[in-house]
Amino acid sequence: MSDKRAFSRRELLSGAFLQQLREAREAEDPVPPRRSRSPAARPALRPPGAGAAAGFAERCDGCGACVEACPRAAIEIDPEGGLAHVRPAESPCVLCDALPCIAACPTGALQPVPREAVAMGTARIVTGRCHAWRGFDYNCDYCHDRCPLKGRAITFLRGRGPEIDPTQCTGCGMCLYFCPAEGAILIEGRD
Repeated sequence: MSDKRAFSRRELLSGAFLQQLREAREAEDPVPPRRSRSPAARPALRPPGAGAAAGFAERCDGCGACVEACPRAAIEIDPEGGLAHVRPAESPCVLCDALPCIAACPTGALQPVPREAVAMGTARIVTGRCHAWRGFDYNCDYCHDRCPLKGRAITFLRGRGPEIDPTQCTGCGMCLYFCPAEGAILIEGRD
């Protein structure tokens, strides 16, 4: 028996096939292999628990312990500056429950922080490029669906689009990574 299912025209137009596509994607690994986007969409952010840039730069020695501890390979060492960073467009931080990267840091450059208080950056929706906001696909909610703080950092208004609460957004990059619209989500680092 085939796993393929034929969709009626009504299901296609109503978006029922999108729901089944989302369910199929959820059954897969939550973070697919890395991909690159334009350089403007690939900010380098400090890892969870890094705090302010100056203090982090003083304490991080580039040892790579956080890189080794990250189960999703979201953290890497910058070859030029020698500091740990996350490039959310290529491999977002999934905000692990235990944040093993922080526990692995031997220098104290990464300080313990609850996952809701991680402050790597802040995402922003570019409504002119967002499929939902433009009316291209009112049911497109990949950013909302993949957000680890769904309902707090990103809310989704059907028939309108996603909205980000900058006070709740951690800058993890899950929304940016899964967004099908190029340039619809930008993440700016915090300081």
